[in-house]
Amino acid sequence: MLKTVVRILLLVAAILPVQALAQSPPDSAAIPDAAVEEKLAAPASSAAIDSFDVEDVPAPPDSAAGPHWGPAAPDGDNTTLVRYTNPPLPVWEAIIYWPVRIVSYPLALVVRGVGGGIEALDEGKVIYRLQRLLGPRPGPFGVVLDFRAGGIAGLGGGFTAEHTSFFRTGNLFRLRAETTIKGDHRLNLGFRTGTPDHAATEVALGFRARAYARYFGVGPGTDENAESFYRQESVWGGASHRRALGGGAHVQGDLLYSSISAGAPGTKEGPAIGEEFAGALPLGYGFHSHGWTAGAQLSHENGFGPGRATHGGLRRIRASRFIATSEDDTEFWAFRGEAQQYLTLFFPYRVLALRGFVSWIESSDGKEVPFQRLHSNDDPDLLRGYKDFRFRDRGMAVLSAEYRWPLWTNKTPGGSGVDLYLLSDVGQVFHDTNELGGGNLTFSYGGGLRLESSTKFKARLELAWSDEGMQFRLRADQIFQFAKGGLFLGRDPVPDR
Repeated sequence: MLKTVVRILLLVAAILPVQALAQSPPDSAAIPDAAVEEKLAAPASSAAIDSFDVEDVPAPPDSAAGPHWGPAAPDGDNTTLVRYTNPPLPVWEAIIYWPVRIVSYPLALVVRGVGGGIEALDEGKVIYRLQRLLGPRPGPFGVVLDFRAGGIAGLGGGFTAEHTSFFRTGNLFRLRAETTIKGDHRLNLGFRTGTPDHAATEVALGFRARAYARYFGVGPGTDENAESFYRQESVWGGASHRRALGGGAHVQGDLLYSSISAGAPGTKEGPAIGEEFAGALPLGYGFHSHGWTAGAQLSHENGFGPGRATHGGLRRIRASRFIATSEDDTEFWAFRGEAQQYLTLFFPYRVLALRGFVSWIESSDGKEVPFQRLHSNDDPDLLRGYKDFRFRDRGMAVLSAEYRWPLWTNKTPGGSGVDLYLLSDVGQVFHDTNELGGGNLTFSYGGGLRLESSTKFKARLELAWSDEGMQFRLRADQIFQFAKGGLFLGRDPVPDR
């Protein structure tokens, strides 16, 4: 309290001499230069004033005659003006503003540091050379490098090759290959004719092997210490047709054959399922689950494209039927509802991105579903503060949010650049709807950087935390706008999402 009173008195003592300088002297006499210098030099409390300039200017003629704008100047040849260039904050405003400074300074320093580093890379032509290396080549055929780090796959990379005039103009052929140091291998072939905004037909084949898929058990309350590993291999092939209904609405039908196996991991990353769950092996472990899936979906999109989304959104509902041709003889329905929305807040390109979905598997004959076909927190349905495949069950519900703002842009506000974002995920898996909410919800929070171009997302680097620690990811894909890809972009169709 005493310190506050002293600061107020010092502030008042600093302001009073300045106010005396600014007032007009009696009898229209100008203040002598020596007096001005004395007043500027004398009071020690004037340090409370950031800066001001003193200059002598001629008084305007007939200053007292008639009305005019501004203060009336005294008669005489010279008038002393005190011009404030950075006046002090009022006490009440400083009390409110300083806590804001204390909270915002660390973030501002981080942003300035990252921004300065990016500017240095840009001035050194490093970013330009990377764009030349990683960007698509001109002409109908192009190759783009892919990369990833973190998560269950570890460090790895690959390439995506596209031909935009395959046999004829407008046909698109796509080849994607990727591998990682932890034995995550994938290969996808896709062909599309037509345009997704009007009518398009896609045919695709895919293969993916994961040497260290994780299993903690089934249900929302599984133990973090029950981590075990297995090898998962998936093969699929199918076709889909999408047609526009007008007004941004589309309908799609698809038919897919898939086979997915679960067996012992190749090398020792940790305990295998057969060791950790020796007395209660999950259904599906040790054999292939294969069969047909027929599905249909209705979607609506507006206002956003493949690049930096600032408004609009996506909504879709989907239903599919799986009939097994394997020994488990499983049949089930799968349902999904999903919505994404982008809201511009306060300034252009400062965007709140929201995504929510609910997926559910309903066994039509009451039989148990093989565990490798259950929903899990895997791409793109991540709980980003948790390990991939941390939770698994018949149903899954998640709400994700990101607040994004430009950190650096190249030449134009909407052009290529880097966005900084904060993220949060809230969600869970569930076996029955009565398990939703309560103590089963998981919470993730964190932040990251997004590399964007004016027409396409490039990469993301993010850190996310939960009550089980921190997760790091470096990816060339995203959980938002993922639904637009479908089979053609190599999306894993098991489970049906």
